[in-house]
Amino acid sequence: MNTPTLQRLVLSMLLVTTLPFSLAYANNIGIAECDKYIQQYQTCIQKMPQRSQAAMSAGLQQQISTWKTISAHSAQGKQKILNACKQAHSANKQTMQIYGCSF
Repeated sequence: MNTPTLQRLVLSMLLVTTLPFSLAYANNIGIAECDKYIQQYQTCIQKMPQRSQAAMSAGLQQQISTWKTISAHSAQGKQKILNACKQAHSANKQTMQIYGCSF
Protein backbone atom coordinates (compact mmCIF):
# COMPACT_ATOMS: atom_id res chain seq x y z
CA MET A 1 0.00 0.00 0.00
CA ASN A 2 1.46 3.36 -0.96
CA THR A 3 1.76 6.28 1.48
CA PRO A 4 -1.13 8.46 0.15
CA THR A 5 -3.49 5.48 0.28
CA LEU A 6 -2.40 4.62 3.80
CA GLN A 7 -2.86 8.24 4.88
CA ARG A 8 -6.41 8.30 3.46
CA LEU A 9 -7.19 5.04 5.23
CA VAL A 10 -5.93 6.36 8.58
CA LEU A 11 -7.83 9.63 8.11
CA SER A 12 -11.02 7.72 7.28
CA MET A 13 -10.65 5.59 10.40
CA LEU A 14 -10.17 8.68 12.57
CA LEU A 15 -13.24 10.30 11.08
CA VAL A 16 -15.39 7.24 11.68
CA THR A 17 -14.28 6.88 15.30
CA THR A 18 -14.68 10.55 16.21
CA LEU A 19 -17.86 11.32 14.26
CA PRO A 20 -20.33 9.84 16.79
CA PHE A 21 -18.76 11.92 19.58
CA SER A 22 -18.86 15.06 17.41
CA LEU A 23 -22.51 14.51 16.51
CA ALA A 24 -23.45 13.82 20.11
CA TYR A 25 -21.79 17.03 21.25
CA ALA A 26 -23.45 19.02 18.46
CA ASN A 27 -26.84 17.79 19.64
CA ASN A 28 -26.42 19.01 23.21
CA ILE A 29 -28.79 21.84 24.01
CA GLY A 30 -27.43 22.58 27.45
CA ILE A 31 -30.32 21.25 29.50
CA ALA A 32 -29.20 18.04 31.20
CA GLU A 33 -32.55 16.25 31.07
CA CYS A 34 -32.95 17.09 27.38
CA ASP A 35 -29.41 16.11 26.51
CA LYS A 36 -29.96 12.75 28.20
CA TYR A 37 -33.24 12.22 26.33
CA ILE A 38 -31.58 13.09 23.01
CA GLN A 39 -28.73 10.67 23.68
CA GLN A 40 -31.14 7.87 24.60
CA TYR A 41 -33.29 8.56 21.55
CA GLN A 42 -30.25 8.53 19.24
CA THR A 43 -29.16 5.20 20.71
CA CYS A 44 -32.64 3.84 20.16
CA ILE A 45 -32.72 4.98 16.53
CA GLN A 46 -29.72 2.72 15.89
CA LYS A 47 -31.83 -0.25 17.03
CA MET A 48 -34.68 0.53 14.63
CA PRO A 49 -35.06 -1.06 11.21
CA GLN A 50 -32.69 0.65 8.83
CA ARG A 51 -35.54 1.87 6.61
CA SER A 52 -36.87 3.93 9.57
CA GLN A 53 -33.60 5.36 10.84
CA ALA A 54 -33.19 8.25 8.38
CA ALA A 55 -36.70 9.61 8.96
CA MET A 56 -36.43 9.26 12.73
CA SER A 57 -33.02 10.96 12.76
CA ALA A 58 -34.30 13.80 10.61
CA GLY A 59 -37.28 14.29 12.92
CA LEU A 60 -35.03 14.33 15.97
CA GLN A 61 -32.66 16.82 14.35
CA GLN A 62 -35.59 19.12 13.60
CA GLN A 63 -36.75 18.84 17.20
CA ILE A 64 -33.24 19.61 18.49
CA SER A 65 -32.97 22.63 16.22
CA THR A 66 -36.30 23.98 17.46
CA TRP A 67 -35.39 23.35 21.09
CA LYS A 68 -32.03 25.11 20.69
CA THR A 69 -33.70 28.15 19.14
CA ILE A 70 -36.34 28.45 21.84
CA SER A 71 -34.03 27.77 24.78
CA ALA A 72 -31.51 30.35 23.60
CA HIS A 73 -33.87 33.29 24.08
CA SER A 74 -34.64 33.29 27.80
CA ALA A 75 -34.90 31.40 31.04
CA GLN A 76 -38.60 30.95 30.30
CA GLY A 77 -37.65 29.42 26.96
CA LYS A 78 -35.36 26.96 28.73
CA GLN A 79 -38.18 26.02 31.10
CA LYS A 80 -40.53 25.47 28.15
CA ILE A 81 -37.97 23.20 26.52
CA LEU A 82 -37.38 21.30 29.74
CA ASN A 83 -41.13 20.65 29.93
CA ALA A 84 -41.19 19.65 26.24
CA CYS A 85 -38.32 17.20 26.81
CA LYS A 86 -40.12 15.62 29.74
CA GLN A 87 -43.28 15.26 27.66
CA ALA A 88 -41.36 13.78 24.73
CA HIS A 89 -39.63 11.36 27.07
CA SER A 90 -42.93 10.22 28.57
CA ALA A 91 -44.60 9.95 25.16
CA ASN A 92 -41.79 7.91 23.62
CA LYS A 93 -40.87 5.75 26.59
CA GLN A 94 -43.41 3.01 25.91
CA THR A 95 -43.23 3.28 22.13
CA MET A 96 -39.48 2.83 22.04
CA GLN A 97 -39.69 -0.37 24.07
CA ILE A 98 -40.81 -2.03 20.84
CA TYR A 99 -37.23 -1.61 19.60
CA GLY A 100 -35.68 -2.87 22.81
CA CYS A 101 -34.93 0.60 24.12
CA SER A 102 -35.27 1.70 27.70
CA PHE A 103 -35.32 5.30 28.78
